Amino acid sequence: MGLLLFLIYMNDIQYAVTNAKVKLFADDTNLCSCTESHLVNLKTLQITLNQLTNWMVVKNMLQYIWSKNKTIKEIKLFVNNVTIKNVNCSKYLGVMIDNKLTWQYHIDYVYNKLLKFISIFTKLGIKLTPMY
Repeated sequence: MGLLLFLIYMNDIQYAVTNAKVKLFADDTNLCSCTESHLVNLKTLQITLNQLTNWMVVKNMLQYIWSKNKTIKEIKLFVNNVTIKNVNCSKYLGVMIDNKLTWQYHIDYVYNKLLKFISIFTKLGIKLTPMY
């Protein structure tokens, strides 16, 4: 049911932008735009980003990851005068990337997923008898 709801939620993103192609893979979204001229491409990308931003504001999906360092603690980013939410971790192509680039979020994510399967296989192993 969760996947179906996600697909319904994301279904209209292709209509949100007019000058670029939206590429969807599972729960990852990428924006692709190509032109011969860099200036035309930048202008097209800005228009497309503004359109996509409006769609994301409606869906409450605007966020970014800022890798904190010693000189700059935190920044505020805006698109179309809308504040982009700063998050500590975000999923990209199935990999959890955190703002410190430690992989700890991803390790914990994979560990917790494996933990569920290990308990299932352990319970099944006790119930099943060997067939040799």
